[in-house]
This record gives sequence, C-alpha cells and structure tokens, in this order.
Amino acid sequence: MFKQSLLPGFPDGADKIGTSLSILTKEDQVTYFVGGDNYFSHPAGDEQSRRFALTSLMANGHVRARDLEGSPLLIPHRTLMNWTKQYRQDGPCSFYRTIGRAAPRVITPDKIAECARILAEGIHPSEVARRAGDQ
Repeated sequence: MFKQSLLPGFPDGADKIGTSLSILTKEDQVTYFVGGDNYFSHPAGDEQSRRFALTSLMANGHVRARDLEGSPLLIPHRTLMNWTKQYRQDGPCSFYRTIGRAAPRVITPDKIAECARILAEGIHPSEVARRAGDQ
C-alpha cells in the first residue's frame, strides 16, 4: 500500500526551524507549529514559556539542539543542554518557579554604625569583627 506523506503547511511570516518546526510571532503572541499543528503559544515577552516550549520540542524529538543553535534563534548549545537537564530532573513546572526573596540583611544599619564607631577608635578590624559578632 502506498503511504502518502503529508506536506507540512508553514504559516506566512513564520520562521522555519529544522524540518518540521516553525515559529510565528504575530500580535504579541508566539506560536510554535509542528508541521501544520499548533503545538504551543505564549505571549511574546514570556521567557519562561519560551524556554519550556523549546525544551519540550527537543525532548519530544520535534527539533534537534543543533537546529535551535542556528539562525534565527542562536541559542548556545550549553544553554540548551542545561534546559534539557532541568526538564528531565525537575519537570516542566521548574520553568515556571518564582524566584525566592532575598535573605534578610546580615548587617543592619545599626550594626554598620557600631562597627564604624569601633573602627574610629583605632581598633584592628579583626577585633571589630569579633566584637560585632558577640553582640
């Protein structure tokens, strides 16, 4: 029996990546097409979704890392491998984690003033550090 191959339809204005992927940016929306099928969409400035979409496409065999390294994306190979490792180890949700808040200040303005006063007395900095740590 003769197998008919499907010709992928690439939307007008889309960048073709590899053999079956095209990326269309239109009206502040980025859409990834595999063949003629809509694979994933996200807002134009959403870097987390961009990383997830490209990694998912690689993990599912729709595109190779070397295709993403070339024009127009120009993503370094090491970066792509780091994304792939993150995807395999921590899962898709790892691309959407919020960055935690910074730890509380180690040295407060009051402690800075105290240390400056002790240093002004001519005491050696190592002794100032000891005294500041004791209180």
